[in-house]
Amino acid sequence: MGFSWANEAGLPAWALGLACKAQGKPITQWILRNTPSMQNCAFPGRAPFTLTKDTPLHLESTLVIQPRSPAK
Repeated sequence: MGFSWANEAGLPAWALGLACKAQGKPITQWILRNTPSMQNCAFPGRAPFTLTKDTPLHLESTLVIQPRSPAK
């Protein structure tokens, strides 16, 4: 998922990318809101997910923030 902010009132433009994985597989469902707030990966989603004592659950998030150069 990616977001970007335009250059407004002297503020620099930024881009943000967020990726999530569960057990090494990409999570493609998101909790999206209409208000300016944090967006979240939806794991396990609406379907039940069984946890077992002998199999660890590995969740991973990657956040990339970078400045954007003005459009030419």
